[in-house]
Amino acid sequence: MVLPGSNVNEETLSDGDVSALLRNVAAALRAGSTKTLPFQIPCLEVVVRLQWNDADNWGELGHAYTELWDYTSSTESLQKAVTANEYALRALEENPGSRSDRANFLFYLAKCLWQRFNHLGDPTDIDQSILLYRDALALYEGGSVATMVNLALSLQSRFEFHGSSADLEEAISLSETALAVLPPNDPDKPVHLNALALGLRHRFRDQGTTVDLSRAISLQVEALALRVQAPDHPPQSVSLSLGNSLFLRYERMGSPGDLDDAFAYYREGLNMYPMGDQAHWLCLNGIANCLERRFANNQTRVEDLEEAITLRESAHILPHNHPRNVMARNGLARSLSIRFKFTGFIVDLEEAIHLLQTPLIPHRRPSRQAWGVDQSM
Repeated sequence: MVLPGSNVNEETLSDGDVSALLRNVAAALRAGSTKTLPFQIPCLEVVVRLQWNDADNWGELGHAYTELWDYTSSTESLQKAVTANEYALRALEENPGSRSDRANFLFYLAKCLWQRFNHLGDPTDIDQSILLYRDALALYEGGSVATMVNLALSLQSRFEFHGSSADLEEAISLSETALAVLPPNDPDKPVHLNALALGLRHRFRDQGTTVDLSRAISLQVEALALRVQAPDHPPQSVSLSLGNSLFLRYERMGSPGDLDDAFAYYREGLNMYPMGDQAHWLCLNGIANCLERRFANNQTRVEDLEEAITLRESAHILPHNHPRNVMARNGLARSLSIRFKFTGFIVDLEEAIHLLQTPLIPHRRPSRQAWGVDQSM
C-alpha cells in the first residue's frame, strides 16, 4: 500500500503494473453502481492502450460500453461497444486462447451488432450477428442455451426485416430446444419463454394459426409471473411483449378485455424504460394504438384520440432514418386522418398526406388551434 508522502518512482511501474492497477480500480467502480460507469471507462481506455493486444482488456471495455448503452441508450456508447468487441476478437487472433474464449468474444460482438441493428436498422449488422452466433454455437462444447436463444432472436429480427419463413422456423426450433434443456429454476427462464413466444407470434401473423398466438400469450404470462418473483430481473420487456400479443388478439378477435389488458401492460412497460430507448417508443406506440381503438369504440372519448396523436408525435426520439420511423409516421398519419373525419379540420388531412408522401424526412408539425375550438366546425 502506498501512503501519502511515500517516495515512489513512477518509472518503476511497468505497463503491466499500471494496467493491473487500473483494472482493479475499474472493478471496484463496477461494484458500485451504473453511475460510476463514466469513471470506470476511462480506466479501461488507458488499459487497452497500454496492452492493446490483450483480448480480455478489450472485452472488459466492451462490457462497460454495453452497460453504458443499456443505461443511457446513447448511440455513441453502442458504437464503441461494437468497436471494443471487434478489437477483442482481433487481439485473440494474435494471441489465440481456448475454444470457449473465442466463443465468448464472438457471442458478445454478435449481441452488440444485434442491438445496433435494432437501434439503427442496418441489415448488414443483423446478417453479421447471425453468422457470429452460429460460429460461437459451433465452438461451445455441448452447446450453449444463451447462444441458441440469442441466435433465435437475431433470426426473428431478420425475419421482420426480410420476411424469410426459413429464418422464423429456425428461430422457433432453436427456442424450443433451448427451453427443453433449460433447468426448471433457471433465473433466465423468462427470457427463453418470451423468445419462443415472440417467434410464435410472428408465425401467427404470417400464417394465421390461432393456436400459435394463444400459446404465445400463455408463455408470456408465465414469463411475467417469474419476472415479478425475481426482483433482480425487471419485467419491462415481458410487459411490452405481452401487451403486443394481447393487442394483436384484440385486433383479430375483438375481445374488449384484451384491449384493456394490453393498455395496462404498455403503461407498465413505459414506466420502466428510459426516455430515448426504442422500447420506450414502442410502449408509447402501443398505448397510442389502444387509445385510438378505444376512441373508435366510443367517439365521445375525444381525449383518447388527442392523447394518441400527442404520443405518436414522440416518435422523433428514434433516429430519422430508422426503419421503424415509417411505421411511426404511418401511425401518426392514421390518427390525424381519424381526427379529420371527426372534426373536418383540413390541416390534419394535409399533414397526414405529407407524412405519407415523405415518410423519411424529419419535419416539425405546424402550430394549430386547440382541438375543442375546431370541433364546432
